[in-house]
This record gives sequence, structure tokens and C-alpha cells, in this order.
Amino acid sequence: MPVYTLANNDCKKSEVNMIWQTANNIATQALENNSLQPIASQLVTTYAHGVQFTYHLRNEFAEKKPHQTTQTNNPFLPHEPAMFVAQCGLQHKVLLNKYPVIQPHLLVCANQFVAQNTVLNLSDFNAWLRIINDKSAQHPTLGFYNSEPTAGASQPHRHMQVVQLTLALIDERPYLSHFLAGADFVAYHNSDPQTLYTVYLKGLSALNLMKNEQQTHPHNLLVTHNLLWILPRSQVQTDGIYANGLNFAGHFLLKNKTQLTWLLEHDPFDILKKLIKIN
Repeated sequence: MPVYTLANNDCKKSEVNMIWQTANNIATQALENNSLQPIASQLVTTYAHGVQFTYHLRNEFAEKKPHQTTQTNNPFLPHEPAMFVAQCGLQHKVLLNKYPVIQPHLLVCANQFVAQNTVLNLSDFNAWLRIINDKSAQHPTLGFYNSEPTAGASQPHRHMQVVQLTLALIDERPYLSHFLAGADFVAYHNSDPQTLYTVYLKGLSALNLMKNEQQTHPHNLLVTHNLLWILPRSQVQTDGIYANGLNFAGHFLLKNKTQLTWLLEHDPFDILKKLIKIN
């Protein structure tokens, strides 16, 4: 597991746009008119090896979220007006996730179509970090990126995601180093988007994730205000449990009570290890 600690460069403070406050207001309106359709109804907290995990039980009456392999239209182009939060620079917009597990759940989407399985560019990082670092968040923010369906992506259009978590699994780095050792790339940072983007490219190279000059192999990318974490993916599901980047932050969406009961009797780290590609 390559680990990089960057120099303590002075970060350029993101312009405070109160994006989370705006998102909360729009989410309230969208809930009232049924445009926003949360899919989780019950929350169960458990611990494994001293690490907190949160299991979200899917609402059996919730509308089924479209998946990339079956959906024919692009929900980001054009986007649903009720999901729009703000423009973020010249090349990106911020939308609400229409089918959130955690609320509010923000999507930082390219204004024009860009394939999800291609390398992120500096503009993507600039827009993404503006949301991750926005000061109106009430809790620590987590950015995550699912590079393609094998990594949990449900849409082929370029989008990065951001949620607020009161406790994220990636805060428990010593545990992850032990249970998921040997496959991931970690960089601790206090840096500007340009520096962090350079480290991201180094991580892709270190893990042999470049398929060609533009496309990447399946992986999840998780980013906080001080951590960048890349995990190669071998498969999208195991034991009937589908996973994206949010699972590696300790949050599992489960489709029914049978699945919840099963997972409560098993080690979630075993699930995560099965999903990571070991070179």
C-alpha cells in the first residue's frame, strides 16, 4: 500500500458558496413535491473490530433506481430541474441525487457528456473540492467516485459524489491498513487541487489502473479534506451485496431484512476484501 504524505502547502481556501445550505433548502422542496425519492427506511449501527459500520435497509416501497446497464436516457443531460442545486464553475453543475441513501447527497456532474470511466481532469478536482471543502456543511464531508459499473457506477456520464458523514470509516485508517492491506493507495494531504490531482495520477499509475491514455480500470476514489484513497475493484457485488465507494466509508445499502440479518452475522471487512482487486 503506497502511502504519500504531502508537504503542508497553504491551501487555497474555497470560495464559500453555502452550497450545503442551498442543497438542504432545495431537498426540502423536492421532498414536498415528491421529486426526491429517498430509498432507505431503516438504519442499523454495528461495530466490527472496533470500527463503526452503518447498514441502511432499503425501503421496499421505494422506486427502483435506474442502473447504467438498463437505463436508456441520461438523467444529467438534461437534468431534472427539481434536482438542480447550483453551477460549479464553467464545466460542472451540482445536482441532488434523486435516490439518496444519505441526505443530502450531492452529485458534481460535467455539463457536457464525458465518459465516467475516463481519467478525471483538473477541472473535475477543482469543482469537486469546492463542494467537499464548502464551509456550510454541518458534518465532515466525504467525496467518492465510482469509475464504472464494476466499481458501483450507475451512470456513464461523468459525476463525482459528496455526502456528509458524522463518522466515516476512512477516519479509522489503522484498521483499514490492517484489514485491506496491500491493494490500495493512500495520500494524506493539505494541498491545493493541482497538487492533489498530481497525486491522484500517481496513484492510478502505482496501482496499474490505466487501461490506456484515457480509460481506467475499475476503482473507487474517496476524498476528504485531508485524505485521498484509491481502491481497485475486482467485482461490483459479493454474497448478493452490491457496493460502491460509500461502502468503503462504512455504509451498506441492503435490499431486505434477510440480507440485513445475514450481514449482522458476518464480518463486513470480509465483504470489502472480496471486492478489492489484489495485483
